[in-house]
Amino acid sequence: MASVVLPSFTFALSSIPENIIIPTSTEEIRGITGKILGLLGPAMETAWQEAIAIWKKMWEIAVDLWRTYLQPKVDELIVKIKTLLGQEIEKRKPMIEEEFQKEKQELKEEIKRQLPNIQETLWQKFIGLVKEFVK
Repeated sequence: MASVVLPSFTFALSSIPENIIIPTSTEEIRGITGKILGLLGPAMETAWQEAIAIWKKMWEIAVDLWRTYLQPKVDELIVKIKTLLGQEIEKRKPMIEEEFQKEKQELKEEIKRQLPNIQETLWQKFIGLVKEFVK
């Protein structure tokens, strides 16, 4: 394989035209690179400006499609959903209030059951503190 590739490199090196100047120092390389970037800069800026214009146009089309076709349909759907949910809530409102009252009553009963235990515990803690203070 090397016997096929190496002669190709030799041929490629021997076929460099004489009018091409090969840089020999880093300063020459910087100069050539600067020239290349100087030529590419305006071309890249032009391409970038064209890309921005295309994206702006695409955005305008998307916004126009949304406002013209989609937003009215979505707004209509939202109104329907709110209407249906509102009706369902109004139907269930008495049940919800009844359930709320039951929960409220259960919590009151639970507090009444737990309150003596809590009071007793607090009283015992108070007595314990007094006994330690008297010692």
